[in-house]
Amino acid sequence: MYGVDFTGGDERMLIAGMARTYDYDSILTGSSTEEKFSIDLLSSILHLKKPLKFVMAGETSYDLYRALRLAFAVHKNIKTVVYAINPLALMPNYNQADLEMVGNISFSFPDYLYRTDNRFTQLLTYLFSSRVSEKSLFYWHSIRDHKDRRGPCSHYNTMFAPYCKPGKADLKNVISDYLNFSKPSSWTQQILFSRQVVLQETQKHLESLIKSHPKTHFIFYYVPHSVLYYYVYKAKNTPFKDSLEEMFLQTPQAVSLRLLNYPNVELHDLRTMPMVSNLNAYNDPTHFDFGYSDVVLEAIASKKYQLNPSNVSTYTDTLRKLILDYHIPKALSNQLLERKKSF
Repeated sequence: MYGVDFTGGDERMLIAGMARTYDYDSILTGSSTEEKFSIDLLSSILHLKKPLKFVMAGETSYDLYRALRLAFAVHKNIKTVVYAINPLALMPNYNQADLEMVGNISFSFPDYLYRTDNRFTQLLTYLFSSRVSEKSLFYWHSIRDHKDRRGPCSHYNTMFAPYCKPGKADLKNVISDYLNFSKPSSWTQQILFSRQVVLQETQKHLESLIKSHPKTHFIFYYVPHSVLYYYVYKAKNTPFKDSLEEMFLQTPQAVSLRLLNYPNVELHDLRTMPMVSNLNAYNDPTHFDFGYSDVVLEAIASKKYQLNPSNVSTYTDTLRKLILDYHIPKALSNQLLERKKSF
């Protein structure tokens, strides 16, 4: 009676079925930063004819690889893949110490759904899972009450979006998260990071798909997190500048140079966009506001921040300077001092 409930948190359970049954010729894949992009925006700005969203909050490159591998297995005409790169997500289990994710079934990846063999066993496992039982009750109540119980952002066009209107930017929350997660005790300050592992994961989960599907156009882009993001995430037992250099500068540069070896790859570095220094554009140090979705997509479409082998190091230098030269505005600095006193 009612449409699919595309609630954020259900992505990993829904995407396998979407990959098999929906009509699409292009895919946006990424994490919670990409949940806000509507299907309409992807079509109008990036000129994708029939786009679909394979986005998963708290994803790793393994999660996205499994989803894309399934899509390529069941769809023979995928023209474009738009892939949002978070360098940390190329590290397996980089966020395993995040207490919000520990034991949260929404973040567990249902590998069995993404297999192409043993379909009968797969369907039985799915039908008798607790998550499907809970969702069945949701739909049953909708039918019983003759009421569409989906949230305003849980429809097809805005699938998986936590909210779907501008105006959720929250400077106070940006400050609060910055203070909380820049503490030495925070899990975000204890990232176990290895450039070698990232490059291995890049080869397994990105390059393998690129090479296997030479007729598909892969558009990669680095997500424009706020400038405070780079202070929130740090390699364990590593000085800030060394951590910045390894996690967000030299390693992404190495990844970029590898990806740019392929003729079917287009790559953009949006991390130096003007908006990254405008904290009023963000909900927290990681996520830009819904109202800036078109700004990000238009930056990709304009090709203003497109990388090539000869300018990768220039973009790396620009990002380094932007982060190290950044000074928190005086008014905001005063607020930070007040907040620190209350901690």
